[in-house]
Amino acid sequence: MNRRILLMTFGNESSIEFVKSLTKTNKHSLWGCHYDTMNAGRAYLTAKRILQVPSPFDEPHKFLARVEEIVTEKSITDIVYTNCKMMKFVYDNWDDVPESIRCVSILPDRRSLEACLFKHVLYKKFPGMSPLVFSRNDADATNVRCFAKPFYGSSGQGTQELLGAPSQESPLWDTHVITEYLPGQEFTVDCVSDRHGRLKDYNVRIRERIRDGITAYGKSVADAKGTIESLVRKLAEELKLSHVWFAQFKFDAAGIPKLLEVNCRISGSFCITKAARKDYVAWFWDDWNSKWTMIEKTTSDQVIARHMAVKPIGRQSYVFDLDGTICTETRGEYHNAQPIREAVEVVNRVYRSGAEVIVHTARGMKRYNNDAAMVYAMLYDTTRSQLASWGVEYDKLIMGKPCGTPIDEDGLKIRDVIDIMNLQNEVIHD
Repeated sequence: MNRRILLMTFGNESSIEFVKSLTKTNKHSLWGCHYDTMNAGRAYLTAKRILQVPSPFDEPHKFLARVEEIVTEKSITDIVYTNCKMMKFVYDNWDDVPESIRCVSILPDRRSLEACLFKHVLYKKFPGMSPLVFSRNDADATNVRCFAKPFYGSSGQGTQELLGAPSQESPLWDTHVITEYLPGQEFTVDCVSDRHGRLKDYNVRIRERIRDGITAYGKSVADAKGTIESLVRKLAEELKLSHVWFAQFKFDAAGIPKLLEVNCRISGSFCITKAARKDYVAWFWDDWNSKWTMIEKTTSDQVIARHMAVKPIGRQSYVFDLDGTICTETRGEYHNAQPIREAVEVVNRVYRSGAEVIVHTARGMKRYNNDAAMVYAMLYDTTRSQLASWGVEYDKLIMGKPCGTPIDEDGLKIRDVIDIMNLQNEVIHD
């Protein structure tokens, strides 16, 4: 079924990862709304699909009215929330959100949403898997290391490490949850559940490098003893978490994983899970029931850079030209382009080997005087649709390659790639 999806909001890493997953299939219609005039996601959705809306925080009623109009005008079937601020806005304005918006929103009920947003609520609901929580009168916390975490906030924002719990008079007790100090490694589990909140698959990933408090580089690892599966399955069932979500854990002194937070949205580091060939966004929205029915083991241990980083770490990247390389050269008549089947097969085999595949094209750059923004607006959708119809498997499509003759010591021809990948005897000919 073709879904008509509105991303609320669009332009952050989570929303870009979502669009990258679904644009390959060419099955669904995507829009994004945002209240900023500049948008980092313009390279992934054309300007006409990024809809300006009033600020939900400055003009909440105007914002809701505009979103309700969009839902009606575009016949939206799914609203996907891509950041915690928007989910908290819905929580705070629950009674004012029109039913037309709420009925298509991919969110749990208000009680479960509260547990996902507020740590003190989450820890109270899951005492067995959460860190030990101290109270004002807890004498055991006097001389021990503690964490003070804001009731609301994602990742480690606002977290403080303390030597001993705050005094009974401290205002921290009114805004923070005070927990035991956890010395072990922190890790994230990306999950996907069906529409009834039943866990279907999960992927454990760890941080290899941290930048500004978030994962810069990470890798997927195996859940050797199946301990993590039992924890995330319990979270999915009790919170009725549907579609794609993630949980964060940290090991205590005894090596037992303790729950830090649950977030009912896609993570900005979801590219790490996708590199393990577990694209939960595509699985969920592309009739996943017919494709997979059981937990799949993680086999990848590649270290991957987050979306905004320049180059993935730990795997080879190949950048393929399009016209004259993957498809026929048409001298600007791009709608007449036909796939070169041998080249498509090489690209797909490179992709399936685990290497990153980037399609980088100068389409339209001569016509539009090297104006990349105009090229994206006029040719991106057509190019993406062609690649999908030709069955090309890739990680990124980048328009805007400058028009001219490249001078590059790393330049390869398609035959060179066949030799490098040892595909001489495997390429399928029509």
